[in-house]
Amino acid sequence: METNATATVPACAVPVPLLRIKCSYPVMVCATGPAVSIWMHWLPEFRRSMPCVVGRCPHCREGMPRRPLSYVPALVLRSAQGEVRWRRTVLELPLRTGTLLHDRQGQCFALRRSKPCGPIDAVPSGKLPSPKSGERIEVYATLFPLWRIPRTTAIALVSSGYTEE
Repeated sequence: METNATATVPACAVPVPLLRIKCSYPVMVCATGPAVSIWMHWLPEFRRSMPCVVGRCPHCREGMPRRPLSYVPALVLRSAQGEVRWRRTVLELPLRTGTLLHDRQGQCFALRRSKPCGPIDAVPSGKLPSPKSGERIEVYATLFPLWRIPRTTAIALVSSGYTEE
């Protein structure tokens, strides 16, 4: 996992879709890079998560709890117009599932939730051949525009040991 508390996005990186596993049927995925685990705040008024910002985090000052989420560059098996193929994505996962996929790059998994907002089950899939990964998927290139924060913002990574004072 990442160890420094600052993340910036390369200028040439291209965002890909963010995928949250919400369904009870299996979604086939293959991690293509290491997980990035970030402390996140849930903002109920906006119905979305935002990263904890190192330094003067407005959400920490308001006493909002934070939870760790992992973001994993991956390929997801999708079908469109009768064609099945691997598509690039960034997975948003609970820390436990993200940690599992972190060390298993290139291995296929079936991810599913047994109930809404429940834990994600990750079952290795021996039936699918691992896809050949092409371009590198830049996790931060997807997240920073989604969060609408500057690319130079220092976010609190889980492994950094950062705590708001």
